[in-house]
Amino acid sequence: MAILSVCLTAAATSRHTVTIKDMQYSPATIEVRVGDTVVWNNTDDRDHTVVADDGSFNSGNIRSGSSFSHTFAKAGSFAYGCKYHPRMRGTVVVKE
Repeated sequence: MAILSVCLTAAATSRHTVTIKDMQYSPATIEVRVGDTVVWNNTDDRDHTVVADDGSFNSGNIRSGSSFSHTFAKAGSFAYGCKYHPRMRGTVVVKE
């Protein structure tokens, strides 16, 4: 009697959270894998945005208590900021 074994491997994806509070992204730099999703939660008392320097994602206005998510399809380093508050900066580092 022969036993046939099939092994399927699926890449697991994850969700990661960045909190927007006190005019900052926290963490300011986050490392994720290709296929992962980052969720930015605005817990600040004012509106913010999340806009990639390379134009690959743009949240539009994120009101206090709202969120924005983006799934990263390719590896790289993605710097971003808030169009209302230019000193607010962050980076998503996406690994294979």
